[in-house]
Amino acid sequence: MDHTKRRIKITVEKHRLVVLNRRNHSAVAWCEICEAQVQMVTPDEAAQLCQISTRTIYRWIETDRVHFTETEKGFSLVCLQSLESNSHSDNGQREEAVSRRGFFSTRVKRLLTRR
Repeated sequence: MDHTKRRIKITVEKHRLVVLNRRNHSAVAWCEICEAQVQMVTPDEAAQLCQISTRTIYRWIETDRVHFTETEKGFSLVCLQSLESNSHSDNGQREEAVSRRGFFSTRVKRLLTRR
């Protein structure tokens, strides 16, 4: 009897495609309340800048704590100027607000230069 060994080699290839698409992004736009052209950021970016949850940003929008506008596609953009002043007034202590202002400005600069 002839015992021939067969080897079967199975090769499995996996491909993974990750598409990063920013449907909405920050922009310079007119803020009705500030009556000026200001930098507008997405709620996610605003949350990162203030180190809070995105849900908190949406609560601030709903209660008019920050200025916002909606794009033609229905996305919200938050006024950076109102966000900055709101983040400083969140804590009643002036010293901490001053140090947070520098921190906030640094984070904004980083955010805007990433583009």
